[in-house]
Amino acid sequence: MRKILPVVIGLSLANISYGQEMPSVFNKSLAGDDNQLKKIESLANGELIVIGGGASKSYFARLNADGKIIFEKKNDKDAAISYNDMVVMSNGSALVVGGGNKAEGAGRISLFDNKGVLVFDKVFGKNSGGYFTKVKQDHAGNFIAVGIDGSSPSRSRITKIGLKGDIIFDKIFREGTVFNDLIIEDDDSFIGIGGDAGDSRGNGLLIKLSSNGDKVYEINSGKGGCSYTSGFLMDDGSLLVIGGGRYGTGNQCRATRVRVDGQVIFDKTYSTVDSWFSAMAIDNQGQIILSAEEFDRGRILKLRPDGTIVFNKETASPIVDLKVNAVNQVIAVGSKENAYELFKLSPEGKVIFDIPSSSVALKKIMMAEDGKIYAIADRFCRILKFDDANGDLLFDKDYGKIGSDASFASITNLPSGEVVAIGGGKGDGSRITKISHGASINDITVMEPIGGTNIAKITVSLTGFLLENGVRKPVTISYKSLFNNKVDNNDITPIDGVLSFIPSDYAQGQSIEKTIELPVHSDQLFEGTEKVSIEISDAKNTHISKAIGVVTIEDAEASIRFVSGSDAVEGKFLGYTVGLFKSDGTALINKTGSPIKISYRFGPGSAAPGVDFDANTTKKQLVINDGESTGSISIKTIEDSFYRDPQSVQLVLYDLNYAKNSVVGFWGNAKILSATQYINDIGAEVQISKISDHSITGESASMFKVSLVKASDGSNVTNCSGGNIRVKFVVDSASTAVLGKNFFIGEDVFIMGNCSDREADVKVVFNPYSKITTNGSIILNIVSVSGPPSSGPLNISSKKKATALLLAGNK
Repeated sequence: MRKILPVVIGLSLANISYGQEMPSVFNKSLAGDDNQLKKIESLANGELIVIGGGASKSYFARLNADGKIIFEKKNDKDAAISYNDMVVMSNGSALVVGGGNKAEGAGRISLFDNKGVLVFDKVFGKNSGGYFTKVKQDHAGNFIAVGIDGSSPSRSRITKIGLKGDIIFDKIFREGTVFNDLIIEDDDSFIGIGGDAGDSRGNGLLIKLSSNGDKVYEINSGKGGCSYTSGFLMDDGSLLVIGGGRYGTGNQCRATRVRVDGQVIFDKTYSTVDSWFSAMAIDNQGQIILSAEEFDRGRILKLRPDGTIVFNKETASPIVDLKVNAVNQVIAVGSKENAYELFKLSPEGKVIFDIPSSSVALKKIMMAEDGKIYAIADRFCRILKFDDANGDLLFDKDYGKIGSDASFASITNLPSGEVVAIGGGKGDGSRITKISHGASINDITVMEPIGGTNIAKITVSLTGFLLENGVRKPVTISYKSLFNNKVDNNDITPIDGVLSFIPSDYAQGQSIEKTIELPVHSDQLFEGTEKVSIEISDAKNTHISKAIGVVTIEDAEASIRFVSGSDAVEGKFLGYTVGLFKSDGTALINKTGSPIKISYRFGPGSAAPGVDFDANTTKKQLVINDGESTGSISIKTIEDSFYRDPQSVQLVLYDLNYAKNSVVGFWGNAKILSATQYINDIGAEVQISKISDHSITGESASMFKVSLVKASDGSNVTNCSGGNIRVKFVVDSASTAVLGKNFFIGEDVFIMGNCSDREADVKVVFNPYSKITTNGSIILNIVSVSGPPSSGPLNISSKKKATALLLAGNK
């Protein structure tokens, strides 16, 4: 069966939609503005006959199963405002009834053959008002139509007409009344059911005539303004009718049961306020279920055949319709002020569910073959579908034109199992919508496995089975996976196959579903989100409402962590490298199509930004580019005039920016991530130099000094290591002044590590009693240096020897 696509009609359509999609077979407006379809009948071949009218023009049309108009007839003669009811015969011909209104037009009975040719068109009156409401065919093949005449005041009418248009009889009854319904009994006697015509002059009216028009009985009930709206023949042949009165008439909701001879079994009201019964049903135990509207509230009753009450449940909203299911449970809907309340009651009246909604008011419900509940809204051309087990809303869609005042008037379950709704109104005339059961495939989101393969499960659902001669038809649907430019065999295993839905596998009310399994594979690519489509096609015995199911494959959250770093000596570059990983530590490659950008700042390290390293000229974000698994930055360090321990530079990662279809975090779900690298001192040397020559006359003098200099260029540096640098030296054997005779000297000195000293003097103590006649040399030679082990390299300079003179001239 072909795929059904949405239908676009004239102006833009409202697009309210919810849940389990019911595909449109067709959705169209058949006649002009301010017209409405009133009745629909289905033929054995699936064709549809519809009638209606409005705006002074009656309408009759035949459509094929796909909604194509085979023929249509419009009648605007003699104020033929609308056709209201019809009987379709086995040969496809149709007898339709309708007419004008109370003030203009006249009752009209027309027969069309199966080609749409008018066989006869009988008019009852002279454009002074009148119309027929109902028509039925008796066992002899004649037709009985009921309605109202055009006299003033109006009176109820019963007309019997033959198949060739011969009028067998035409009878007028009580003033101020109209017949709303008609019952034909097995002996072809019949009962007109009605009452007040709207001016509060009439009472509830039941008139039974024999097949030749003789009156069998007439019953009047209630006060002025009372009316019976519908009737039903019980198993014993007795008649059950319901009705009541509109607000202000003083009539309460009324039920009456009458034997075939006119004897009243009961005639009762069941409320204390003005009200009327809106619907009735008979369960399979012969008990009577009724719903009532009481202005701002409602009522659901269950009666025994004698009219006594089994239960009487008052509701917060007027009950506009009800149905009874196969197990005698009651489904009812109440509506008030753009809101509805959906009920399900047990046979004893216990509430199974009570679902309120403020979205829209409803006016009619229908029980489908599979038990599901369909409803139409009192405004808009809107169809809703509910689960009968729990009242969940399965489907909600508006098929009308936006801004119109149109609505559906009725909803019907076709023999095929499909659903058709008809209606119309101002701004959207004669709307007809046919929806069918269909198959849809869901969209799912799955996580790519960390390792190995996972199975993604995609659901294909049917809204129900189509019927043939009352039997559910099996369904088959093909499926296959579709590749795109981001998904290949490394991501999934391609699939294709056929799903079979066998009706006997599913109990009534059970979800009709099959599962497709799609293998999804792990890889080392971080792609964020990939999408693969599963297509269903070649559906047999169903429509396809949603052909493509999208499987969104999301990578699990990737994590950023530091993977390496490099220290640097002063003047060089520190390095920091981060990598992208799965939660199990497997490295990933960024293939999201966008870079992963990581904002950073410098934490509380011992190195000072702008002093020990350049914090302003580096790039502001660390980046893992698309196609890469790591990202790095380098930070330039600055040479200084200090000798010290390694200085720490802490890099703090605090924010992530990445492709919107992916999720990236810091390792271990941390909010920040940090790593520390060190600036190592470039190294220092110790050198010795002369301060001055000196005579022996004094007690002591600083003749030498040792200095801490940078190894790279010999410039002076300050010892900030926190530890003293010990410089050990000896007197060189080439000295001409004699140690221990002419002078005395220690073996070492210290350059203090207080971050203020960069040199130390070497003092020489003189022996004033020694005699020298010529200048003598003192040569000092550095033999070792030592400092804190944590500081930078420390060595002896090439300037490790210095000479000073001990001057002659002593006493």
